[in-house]
Amino acid sequence: MIRIIANEQGGTDQTVLDVSEITTVQISYSVAELGDVMSRNAPFSQTFRLPQSERNNKFFEHYYQANLTTATFNAAQKTRVSIYEDGVLILAGVLRLMEVYLDNRSYQVSVFGDAANLFQDLKDKDLVDAFITNGAHTTTYDYQQSAANVIDSWTLTNDITTGEVGDGTIIVPLIDWGKDTAGTSLYYGSDGVGGPGLGTVGFLNPTELKPAIKLQALINLIFAQAGYSYTSTFLTSATFARIYMQLGTNSPQLSTRPYAGVNVGLSGDVSLSGADLLANPQQLITFNDESSFDFFDPDGLYNSTTHSFNPPQDMNVTFSVKLRLEKAASDTFTGYVVVQGATDTETSPPITFATSTKAQVVFNGFIQCNAGEDVQVYLVTTGFSPGGVTIKQSNELFGVTDQSTFEFDGYINPEGNQQVSVPTSMPDITQEEFLKDIIQRFNLVLEASVDNERHLFIEPHSDWLDAGAEQDWTGKLDLDKERVLKPTSDKRKAIIELGDLEGNDRGNTWWQDHQGYGYGQYRENIEDDFATGELTNDPVFKPFHVQKLRAQDGDYTLLPNVVIGRQYELDEGTFSRVADEPFLFYHNGLKDTGATLYVGSNSFTQYPFISAFSEGPTTEDTESLYWGYQYPYGFGTPPMGNEYVDQNLFRKYWGRFINQVYSDDARILEAYFYLKSTDILNLRFNDLINVEGVHYRLLKVQGYTVNGYETTKCTLLKDQGRLQYRVNLDCNLIPYRYYLNGTIQFINPETSAT
Repeated sequence: MIRIIANEQGGTDQTVLDVSEITTVQISYSVAELGDVMSRNAPFSQTFRLPQSERNNKFFEHYYQANLTTATFNAAQKTRVSIYEDGVLILAGVLRLMEVYLDNRSYQVSVFGDAANLFQDLKDKDLVDAFITNGAHTTTYDYQQSAANVIDSWTLTNDITTGEVGDGTIIVPLIDWGKDTAGTSLYYGSDGVGGPGLGTVGFLNPTELKPAIKLQALINLIFAQAGYSYTSTFLTSATFARIYMQLGTNSPQLSTRPYAGVNVGLSGDVSLSGADLLANPQQLITFNDESSFDFFDPDGLYNSTTHSFNPPQDMNVTFSVKLRLEKAASDTFTGYVVVQGATDTETSPPITFATSTKAQVVFNGFIQCNAGEDVQVYLVTTGFSPGGVTIKQSNELFGVTDQSTFEFDGYINPEGNQQVSVPTSMPDITQEEFLKDIIQRFNLVLEASVDNERHLFIEPHSDWLDAGAEQDWTGKLDLDKERVLKPTSDKRKAIIELGDLEGNDRGNTWWQDHQGYGYGQYRENIEDDFATGELTNDPVFKPFHVQKLRAQDGDYTLLPNVVIGRQYELDEGTFSRVADEPFLFYHNGLKDTGATLYVGSNSFTQYPFISAFSEGPTTEDTESLYWGYQYPYGFGTPPMGNEYVDQNLFRKYWGRFINQVYSDDARILEAYFYLKSTDILNLRFNDLINVEGVHYRLLKVQGYTVNGYETTKCTLLKDQGRLQYRVNLDCNLIPYRYYLNGTIQFINPETSAT
């Protein structure tokens, strides 16, 4: 029996719609097109008719009456609906009113599965928008670019951010971006002797390094802001948690957070009697107006309750104090202004206020202060007779009306201790482009929860296949209808080319100029005369390389254990900082440097070893962020090792997927099966389905009839097992290891013989 339950538009009231005895509902289900990770093929029904019964007319508010103006049912608005067969949920989604048949007295409708589309929800949102809260960029991911913070960030159990967003979320890797001093780069030693360069205090300024963000944290932030959640063994794994995205690559220089300054005044006059001055010669000036006149405090750095400026970081600040004073003509006043913090105190020249009744005091200065301390203004009395003095909110003097003010109008960060804005360091890409790259890179499958379409299960394609159950559909086969077995040529592309963007740094430009294509590409021409087009990905990252730390006088090293990225441009011996594409890398823990090195005046003897490989030295199980194999930069150095890494992106995440379609043994089966409502309820496209002794994976269920007796057409793809490489009929061996001497070892995948 068919049961259709519809929700009131914009409400929660439910109606069980009437269904005629002859009503049939056909529903189709399919997995996303092979290789198209951006599409989510939700189930859908063919159109069917509902009678114009009293209950249905009430629900659709007599939509058949064209002149009815009081009805609120909106055919352009989604109506949530669930379809049940014999009490089993078959389809939950959105009902659409297509037509109303006046003579036949029926409503023609269709139902579309309401699989939420993450990519549609992220459309046109830039990556930086993930950090916007209540219309403003959050500052919780920001941090102070001090030498101490840079070095602390290398240990992933530390959190250097101002908002304590999580240990290891933001790090500042040791990468050679080129020195701010034109024409130089990072180095250690000269003429075979250590010391110069990184072994010298102050050679490397903290502002010459850039931050990186944990990839996992950025993905979590995007999902949360879009109203999604996920379950994923892969994305929450310890290995994936060590992948970082480099920030600040849009600009050659580090992007620091600017502050707009502070200008505050008084909400009223401050009258200080002779008794007040006698009791307390140092009077706090209670500046408390941040918004009247031309006053401002856009960054919230002034506290009107404590009447203090609170620096957001260590800084040397320029200030200006302006006081409008008044007293009786017979009184005298002498004193000075003090701007005082916990770190520093600045005192104005003496004030002598004798014969006149009005005066203006202006004190400009420069004060050193530390993050979070209270910086306040005092009026200090050294003499008065006999009355007091009033600090006016504003008054007229010499024909000019002005206010008493306390202003911070500039700052310098000592030793490069600048506040870095992580949101504005984001690359200029959209959230959709970012997630599309990650999903393609690791060939992830996104599957919506049956109970909550905004909760996704996310795993690499191979892991997703392995999680499927094994079922035998041989007994469900309709042998009275034709079974069709087809080759997969129409699913294949003539060329497979998967890779990253070209880079502007020296390592990438050299490879691109000499090889004619980007480093780390996987390229293959398919031997199928009927295959057309190209299978490509949509990258937003460039490849990242590491190399030895050079000496000042040549490309040799005195510290073989220090291997870092070289992200500068090199032209005729001149090293230049360059704007470039973002890149990904693994944080592989700390390595000994072999000498005492410095960031600013802070020393270190261990540095973070980062690379495109998941560990160092590499082993047989090491994973690579390159799509294919090329001889790696830095190969053979102690941190990198000399073990060939064959678990590149293509082999690890795409080989098995490609083999399903491109193997010479690949087949597509089209057949009809006797399916029940429970089969539909438990339908998973990663199940391994046995049909007459052959294992298949389900691609499509077409036209399942609810409450009907017809068999259902299904399309299945023959399963090729777990092979990462295709076995060519001309050679039954596949590559196994590559050696430094240029030789390749092959293996028989059936016997494991090499």
